[in-house]
Formats: sequence, C-alpha cells, structure tokens
Amino acid sequence: MLNNVDKKEIRLTITGLLTHACGMCPTPNLCEECPVKESMQMMNARLEGKTLRKLTIKKGRIPKELTVDVYKAYKKKDKKFNDDKICYIFGISREQLHEFKKKNDLIKDVLPDEIVKEIRRLHKEEGYTYRQLGEMYDRSHGSINDILNYRSYRHIEEEAN
Repeated sequence: MLNNVDKKEIRLTITGLLTHACGMCPTPNLCEECPVKESMQMMNARLEGKTLRKLTIKKGRIPKELTVDVYKAYKKKDKKFNDDKICYIFGISREQLHEFKKKNDLIKDVLPDEIVKEIRRLHKEEGYTYRQLGEMYDRSHGSINDILNYRSYRHIEEEAN
C-alpha cells in the first residue's frame, strides 16, 4: 500500500509525463479523444483505487478519432512516425489502416512506366540523389531506392541506348 507522499510523487510524475506528451502532440485540438491522456487518467484512477472505462474499439471499424487530418498531422509531426505506430495508438490492424488510406486517397498512385524509366535514367546518367528524385516525383527516398534497385517496378527494364 502506498502512503500519501508516494502517491503525491506518482501523481506529479504522471502529470509531468502528460505535460511532456501534450507538448509533442501532433493533434493538439483533439484532447478529449487522446489515448495518451486517457492512459494517464487511468493511472491516476488506479492510484486512487478506482477504475475508469477503457477506450474500446470495435473490430473491423476505424475509430472516429482517426481522420485524414489526424493521420497527416502524425505523419507531418515526425517522419519516423510510421503506420505501425498509428495502428497501435488507434487499436487497428494494418489492413484496416490500408483500407482507411485507400478510402481517403492517402495512397500514392502507381507510377507510369515512362516515369520509372526516367527516374532510373536521371539517377544513373545525371547523378540525381534519392532525395532529389523523391521530391521531384512526390515519393519517399526509400521508395526511390526500391525503384532504383528493382525491388519495385522490376518488370520495367532499362532501355538500351
């Protein structure tokens, strides 16, 4: 059993963590639906011997908290914030997230063969970097890497000069 001094220290720690997390939040206007805030409130409640309702997400459904703006805000805030983290935060599978992205036009189109050939040519002949090509064609440098190393679009062969 914790004494009052220990409880006070724990409360201060939880408050500090919440303040830190809120300062890094990519969606500052959605506090009521924030899973971090809810977790901190649950910890405080457990400290007092109470329980709070946990956020429940029905299988097969995208939570209403996940909107296109929220998704883009997470991605913009931190480039390393990948889809796995978004799935974890919102309690959804990768397939559900993929469907969400498809439905909301967040998946980039397939590149035409001519563009893939042009990307490979610009890199090989003119020395464009992955990042430069990515910016030119609205793709990540990792996607450009996959194109240049034939991990994607491998069916498109180089033209003989």
